Amino acid sequence: MAGNEKANTAAAEGAKPKGGKKKLIIVLAVVLLIAAGGGGWFFMKKQKAGDDEAKEEAPVVAKARIFLPIDPFTVNLSGEHNRFAQVAVTFEVNNSQTVDSIKNIMPAVRSKVLRLISAKQPAELLTADGKEELALEIATETAGLIGWEPEAPPPRKRNSKAKNSAAQDEEEDEDDESADPKKKSGKPTKKAKSKSASRAKPNPISDVHFSQFIIQ
Repeated sequence: MAGNEKANTAAAEGAKPKGGKKKLIIVLAVVLLIAAGGGGWFFMKKQKAGDDEAKEEAPVVAKARIFLPIDPFTVNLSGEHNRFAQVAVTFEVNNSQTVDSIKNIMPAVRSKVLRLISAKQPAELLTADGKEELALEIATETAGLIGWEPEAPPPRKRNSKAKNSAAQDEEEDEDDESADPKKKSGKPTKKAKSKSASRAKPNPISDVHFSQFIIQ
């Protein structure tokens, strides 16, 4: 019996180190997994930060600008006799389709520009504001020749009497429509006006440049 107890005690003592070694291996494995996961997360975060920084530093590529020069004009001006202007015009447009549209009606475009310039007096064209106004007129009128329609100007202010009359008319229209839903006043509502204004397309001619502007 004593021999069996000694054998069991020796076996138990020999089994303890093996169990402790196994636990140590498991703990080390867990630590390694945690370290690997933390290292991967840190690497991914650092890479993402580098990508974001590269995006911020990337240069913004500007959209190519399209220009269409037309032959210079020599135009007699309005008002004073024997005063004329030598003007060279270049259109800045939004796409190549607009270039083709202007080229297809170039005689009409030149005639329109010629009349706009000849209607000006020398004093008007000698100021920066006068040149700016002329550029805007040329852009608007030329775009109209290729089918563009500008946004309708806002209605003029009316006096209180006219406002009261208009408000009364609107109330009568609302009463008629509420009484008969099929009946419509035919007047566009504010909501409809805002929608139509939002659908207005921008001028395909974004700017008009003067490469030459001489008044003699």
